[in-house]
Formats: sequence, structure tokens, C-alpha cells
Amino acid sequence: MNDNVIVHVPIGILATMASEAGGAISILSLSEKWSIIIQSVEGYSIEGFATQEECASRVAELHMNKECKVLYVLKDGVPRKNVKIEVKARFR
Repeated sequence: MNDNVIVHVPIGILATMASEAGGAISILSLSEKWSIIIQSVEGYSIEGFATQEECASRVAELHMNKECKVLYVLKDGVPRKNVKIEVKARFR
């Protein structure tokens, strides 16, 4: 976890999250190496991850969920522009 992190996302999302219950705790997840901002029917949420692999598997999992949308994938607080979700399947 990084104590000094600059986050480059719209302030409206952060303001909405800070006003919700538990928002401050959720915002602290942005200080992880990798984090994602999710929009669902309940509102916004943030999840933080120590490794890229953990983050990628969570994004792939959320990609299958129609009720949630990953708005941003951040590395050290900076949104990644080229996020590609690969789904591999093997048919028998």
C-alpha cells in the first residue's frame, strides 16, 4: 500500500463514494498497486489488489456480470487506457 498516491479519475465519482457509508474505507483501496472502480445498481465501489493477476481475474469475473461495470482499472492511481479482456474457452 502506498501512502502517497495521486489518483486521476473524475472527482464526481470520488465525491459520491465518500458520501456513501463506508466510502472512506473504499477510497483507501486506491492506494493499492492495482485497483478497479466498479459501477453497479447500488452505486460505485473500489477494490484494490497487490498484483496484476489478482486484478485481471477480478475484472474478468465482473465482465460476466451484467449488473456491474468496471469503469476504470488503475495502476498506481493512473487509469490504464488499453484494458483488454480475454476469455478463453475449450470445447470438447
